[in-house]
Amino acid sequence: MGYSADSEVALKFGITLMKIVIFLTIAVFFQVIILRAMLVFREYRKKHFINIWRPILMESVAFLPEKLPKLNRRFTLDFIGEWNSLYEKLGGISHDNLIQIARRLDIHKSAIIMLTSGRPRIQLTGIITLGNMKVSGAWDILESISKSEHTILSMAAYRALILIDRNQALEKLLPTLLQRLDWPPSMVARILKDSDTTKVCDLLAKTCENARGKQLANLIRYINALKCMCSLNIFRAILSDPDHDEEVLSLCLAELNDPTAIDLVRMYIAFPSAQVRTYAAVAIGNIGSKEDIILLEMLLNDENWWVRYRAAQSLIGLPFISNEKLSIIKEKTITKRAIEILEQAIAEREFA
Repeated sequence: MGYSADSEVALKFGITLMKIVIFLTIAVFFQVIILRAMLVFREYRKKHFINIWRPILMESVAFLPEKLPKLNRRFTLDFIGEWNSLYEKLGGISHDNLIQIARRLDIHKSAIIMLTSGRPRIQLTGIITLGNMKVSGAWDILESISKSEHTILSMAAYRALILIDRNQALEKLLPTLLQRLDWPPSMVARILKDSDTTKVCDLLAKTCENARGKQLANLIRYINALKCMCSLNIFRAILSDPDHDEEVLSLCLAELNDPTAIDLVRMYIAFPSAQVRTYAAVAIGNIGSKEDIILLEMLLNDENWWVRYRAAQSLIGLPFISNEKLSIIKEKTITKRAIEILEQAIAEREFA
C-alpha cells in the first residue's frame, strides 16, 4: 500500500510538473511572438518616419522649407542619425539649411541630454550632433568631455569644439592636444584639417620649440599631415640636435624633401639607432646626390636588415643610377648580405 501511494504521489507530481513546463513553454512562445511583432511594428514605423524626413532633409540642400512636419520624439535618435549622415555626405557643400532645420526642431536640446547618457554610443552621437550644429552653448560640457579619460569621446568632443569655434579651440585647447598621447595622430590630423591650416601650422611650430619625446613626435606627424610650409625649418632645427628621440629623428628624415638639407642627413648614416639609419637611407634616396652613392653602398653592409633594404631601394631609385652603374656597384660589393639585398631590390623593381 505504501509503495502504491508513493507511486501515485510521484505520478501526480510528474503530471503537474509537465503541465507547468507546457504552460511556461507556451508563455515563452507567445512572448517571443509578441516581441517579434513589436519589433516589426517599430521597424515599420521607423521606415515610415525616415521616408517622411529623408526627402525633406535632402531638399534642404537647395532650399529651406517653410513648414516642417511634427517630429515624433520616439524617433529623435533615428532622426539625428539620418541628419548626421547627410551632414557628413555633403562635405564642402553649405550645411546652413540643414542646421536651421535641426534648430527649429530643437535637436540641440536632445543632443545635450544625450551627453549625460551612461551609454558611450549615445554620448558620442550627441557630441557629433552638437559639433555639426555648431552649438556654442554646449562649449563648457564639451570642453570637459575633451579632457576626460575616454579616448573616443574626448577626441570627438575636441573635433566638435573645432567645428563650433576653431580659433578658440586651437588657442585654448592646444595643451590638451599635446597631453593626449592616447589620441591616434592620424585622427588628430584629420580633425585639425577642419580648421585654419595656416594658423594651426603656426601654433604647432611654436609648440615644437619646447616639446620633446612623444609629444614632439606627434606634433611632427600633425605637421606632415597638414603639409605645413614651416616643416623644413622645424626639421632642420630638430636634426641639428642628435639628442632627440629616435622616433622624432626618424619622422623628420622620412619627410625631408629639400636637397639643401642633405648635410644634416649625412650626419645620421652611422647613428647608433638602426631605425634612424634606416630613415637616413630613405632620405638620401629622396634628396641625395652622386656624392651620396658611396654612403648607400656603405649601408648595404649594415648589420640591420631594414637598413640594408632601404639603402638598396634608395640606391636603385636614384635618377642618375643606370643599370651599368648598378652592375659596377654589385661587382665591387664583396659581402654576401650586401649582394643579396641589392639583388632583391633589383628583382622587386623589375617585377613591379
